[in-house]
Amino acid sequence: MGKIVVSENVSLDGVIQDPAGVEGFERGGWVGRIGDQGREEAARVAIDEAVGAEAMLCGRRTYEFFAARWPSRTGPLADRLNSMPKYVVSSTLESPAWHNTTVLKGDVIDEVAKLKQAMDGEIVVAASFHLWHSLMEHDLVDELRLMIYPIVLGTAERLFGEISEKRLMRLVSTRTVDDLALLIYELVGKADQRESTLNYYDTLVEVAEDCPTMEARVPQSRGDKKTKAVVEYEILVKHPYEYTEEDIAFETYAVLHEIPKGIWGKERKMFLSKGHPHLRVSALPKRYGWGIHNNAEGKIALIAVESSEYKQLMDDPRTTKIKAFRSTRA
Repeated sequence: MGKIVVSENVSLDGVIQDPAGVEGFERGGWVGRIGDQGREEAARVAIDEAVGAEAMLCGRRTYEFFAARWPSRTGPLADRLNSMPKYVVSSTLESPAWHNTTVLKGDVIDEVAKLKQAMDGEIVVAASFHLWHSLMEHDLVDELRLMIYPIVLGTAERLFGEISEKRLMRLVSTRTVDDLALLIYELVGKADQRESTLNYYDTLVEVAEDCPTMEARVPQSRGDKKTKAVVEYEILVKHPYEYTEEDIAFETYAVLHEIPKGIWGKERKMFLSKGHPHLRVSALPKRYGWGIHNNAEGKIALIAVESSEYKQLMDDPRTTKIKAFRSTRA
C-alpha cells in the first residue's frame, strides 16, 4: 500500500498562501526571503523528496503551475519531476501535456484511496491545499512534511483551518540547517488513535549519526550518583518490552528525584500532563550505542547496534526508523 505524504512550505505563524509570489497575494513570495544557504538546503530537501517518492499527486491548479515550468528545465530535480508518475485530480482536464500524467476524474476520495491501495512507496502531495485537506478529513494522509521559514506574515491562508474532529500526530523527524527547519509528523489514524503523544509504535530509534561507538556500552555512574542514562539502562535491561516511553520517562524521573513509590500514581499524572522529550534525546542511542525498539504495543527494549537483531530491524520495511538526535550540530 502507498503512503500519502503532504509536503508544504509554511511560515513561522502557519501561513501557506502564495509562497512563490505568483498568486497576487500582497505578502507572497516569502520563500525567497532566506539566505543562499537556506535556498541550497531547501533545494536538497526537494531533490531528496522527489527521488524518494514513487509518484506526485496534485490538484488541477497546482498541476498547471508545475506543468508550465518544469518540462523546459533540466537538472536533477527537473529530470526526476519530469519522469516520475504524476496524478492530477480534475473533472475537466482532458489532455495533460506533462509527460507521464494520469487524470483522476471520479470521486476524489475514492480515486485517491484506490491509488494508495494500488501503489507501493510515497505519493507526495505538494501544495494543493484544498486537496490534501479533503484527504486528511478522510484519513488518507499518512505524513506531513513542513518546511518552516523564519518569517511572520500575519493574516493569510493558514496550514490548518477548521476540521471535523481532532487528528492525532506524532513528530518523527526534525532537520535544522541555519534558517530552515524541516519537521515531519506521522498522522495516527482513527483505528489506531492513542492519547499518548510520547510513545512510539513499531519504531526503531537508531543510534545517532555522531555516536562515538559502534558497539553497545554500559553507561556508568558518576561516583555514587546514578546518571539518567544509567537509570534508563537498568530499567530497560531488567524489563525488555515491559515499559513504554511514558513509563520510562516517569520512572527515571521518580528514581532520580527519590520520589516515594506510594505517591507514584499521583506524581505520574502530574508528570505526564507536561511535555517531555522522547528517548531520541537519551544518551543511550546518542553516546552508548544502543538502539531503542518500540514494538506494536509501544513497549521498549534496548538493541545493541552491532547485533543481528538491530540489522534485522533496520532491514525490516514494516519498522519505522528514526535517528536519535546528534550530540553536535551538523
